[in-house]
Amino acid sequence: MGAITAYAMSVAIVLAVEYIIYKCLLANATFYRFNRLVILMCYVVALLAPLVRPAAGGLNTGVAGNQQFAVGDIVATVTDTFQEPVSDVWLWIPLAYFAGAAVMAAVAIVSYARMLSVIRKGEKRKLDGAVLVVAPVKVSPFSWGKYLVVSAEDASNRLIIDHELSHIRSAHSLDLIFAQIFMIFNWFNPAAYLMRTELSAAHEYDVDARMLRSGVDAREYQMLLIRKTVGPGFQSIANSLNHSQLKNRLTMMLKSRSKSVRRLCAAALLPAAVLAVAMTDFPAVASTIANVAAVSLDKGSEKIAIAQESETFAPAVSETPRQQPTSKGEVMPKYPAGDQAMMQAIFDEIRFPEGKIAEGANGLVVVGFTVTSDGDMADFVIRKSSGDAALDAEAIRAIKAALTKKWTPGTVDGRPVSVQYALPIRFALK
Repeated sequence: MGAITAYAMSVAIVLAVEYIIYKCLLANATFYRFNRLVILMCYVVALLAPLVRPAAGGLNTGVAGNQQFAVGDIVATVTDTFQEPVSDVWLWIPLAYFAGAAVMAAVAIVSYARMLSVIRKGEKRKLDGAVLVVAPVKVSPFSWGKYLVVSAEDASNRLIIDHELSHIRSAHSLDLIFAQIFMIFNWFNPAAYLMRTELSAAHEYDVDARMLRSGVDAREYQMLLIRKTVGPGFQSIANSLNHSQLKNRLTMMLKSRSKSVRRLCAAALLPAAVLAVAMTDFPAVASTIANVAAVSLDKGSEKIAIAQESETFAPAVSETPRQQPTSKGEVMPKYPAGDQAMMQAIFDEIRFPEGKIAEGANGLVVVGFTVTSDGDMADFVIRKSSGDAALDAEAIRAIKAALTKKWTPGTVDGRPVSVQYALPIRFALK
């Protein structure tokens, strides 16, 4: 749950940067089919960039190149009950995200249901490889899939029919379906809505240009657009003659043809994506994304929080973890295969955050967590910060990703209890 939300946040950052570059460099260019492909590629890059980002080299022995990690003493305290996490904010973020996505999905389903109802109830006629649907109610002409929907008064208007047939032949409705799914996934991102608008505009500009090149009278065609800008329609989910950007469409019809060399501006989108991914390494952003990603509702009890404690906590670094029972009869939890296996798993997983080597970042992070009476790990918290949010986030991520096996729970007088652990990890550069 948290991982999906964190991924959506990373995608949103990339798409926002891609949208800005596209809007500044290509949105007003007259090569509309090319722009359509560029917009679709922006979506694809936004989805893939957070997944293919290069990762820093890992550790097998604790030292790799100029990176050094040390896992310090394990400090354990036995308690009979869980302690409340410091904050619920990281749990509420994924909950809010999925609630918003559910609402957006419901709205889209209702819109599609209304549109399909109009198609189902209309009179159907085969026409040039498509299906002409004469709606029983007054609608603004639109096309979706193989269906071309018009009111009875427009059923014989060849300009309208040719316009919508052009949309159908170009499979524009597939683009809009993809954009709609993306908007559900990235509903909190304004760039998702703006990019969908740009995609729809590219469709309309392309069809308008084709209509004019086919020899139709420009004035007659423009007057048709003006007359059809009122009335109910499905502009957000289908290609529709009733388009909100009428002024822009009329302007683009009169615009001089852009120079072909301007297509090279699309190359700027790739470094823009790299820049956007790099932005996720900013300490505040990296910390937020890492904490959201760590949220899990598998048992409904795990919550992630970053907390700065005033107490001094600086255990000495050692090669062998040390457990500290507090009284006779208390038995500490054990990780499968022992402490050395636990340390090696963390060494294999941990990475120096990208860009932090060049910055010379270092410090001691103390990650607290609870080993429950069921042997699970829960309630992660930063007990002591390194002073760098990216290092703190990586420490939580590495421990959570490395220690995936169930523990043998701690006991008091033979009874399983919850145990609070504090695991120091030191980041250092030679």
